[in-house]
Amino acid sequence: MDLLFADEQMAMETLGSNFDRLANSIDRIANSTAFNHQAQQVRAVELGGGPGLISMYLLACRRYAFCEVIDRALQPLEIGKKWAAELGLANISFRQASYADLHASGTSDFDFAFAEHALDLGLDSENGLNPLELPRSPVVPAMYLQLVGAMHQILKPNGCGLIGAGTATPSALVALCAALRANQLAIDWRLTLNRDGLQLYVRPNGPILFDSTEDEGLAILADALSEHKMPPAEGRSLQRIFSSGTKYFEITSENEDTRFTCAIFQAAGLAYLFQWNSKGYEAATIFSAAKLIAWSDNGLRDAKDRRIIHRFVDPRLSPFLTL
Repeated sequence: MDLLFADEQMAMETLGSNFDRLANSIDRIANSTAFNHQAQQVRAVELGGGPGLISMYLLACRRYAFCEVIDRALQPLEIGKKWAAELGLANISFRQASYADLHASGTSDFDFAFAEHALDLGLDSENGLNPLELPRSPVVPAMYLQLVGAMHQILKPNGCGLIGAGTATPSALVALCAALRANQLAIDWRLTLNRDGLQLYVRPNGPILFDSTEDEGLAILADALSEHKMPPAEGRSLQRIFSSGTKYFEITSENEDTRFTCAIFQAAGLAYLFQWNSKGYEAATIFSAAKLIAWSDNGLRDAKDRRIIHRFVDPRLSPFLTL
């Protein structure tokens, strides 16, 4: 990277070749809902930030109060420092350090840490792994462990981290989820998205929702697709299949002479919603398990004005629900 940022002309050519990706990253982070109400008091850090263009934009539009840019290469930081000075941006700093350095000696100073395209999440294409044969105990690249270890080290206890990428392969996601668990970072499923590239939000020592890192990785992968409603006949067969998985939610309610039931099961990266009432209505929906919280909230919202006869919520799901 030092060679690609040897001078300003080369830096502009390097950044220009990645313009669309940079613009997408800037838009996603500037519109992040992680700190809706107190964004102007947030101290943010950009890991693997190069010259810090994203941080400069966030400060210029008053999205955060302070940003630090950290990168292993010195020359991009030097150019970023020069550009920030020319723009009159005071609340920004630049530091040369590796992820391993931060993991070993970083201090918990930041509310928000983000790493956009800082990891290669294309493991399958590089090592020839068959994505149909995901290992339950994946080999986790050292860079994954170093990045998430650094993120945990520098975040405040109530902080939030974001790992962003374009596309990610199944094996890479499972390995990344294993690295997160090894460093006590839990996925915040209320914010995490994979509809327009990966936006993986994490929090230190947060609650774990799924049984395995394999399920977590597959749930993120499936989030790239929209939910799919099933006809009743197909839904009944899938109900038998998913009922051997994990039941996370079930609620039964009554309104006058009609009884309603809503249940959600999870298996691998998918979740299954079954709805039924005593008047003959029946519906089934398949969706990414990454959206299990939102669909459970919807089930509670739908039933709240009726008399609740039975309510079951898996203890791992309860901390995430808003109702």
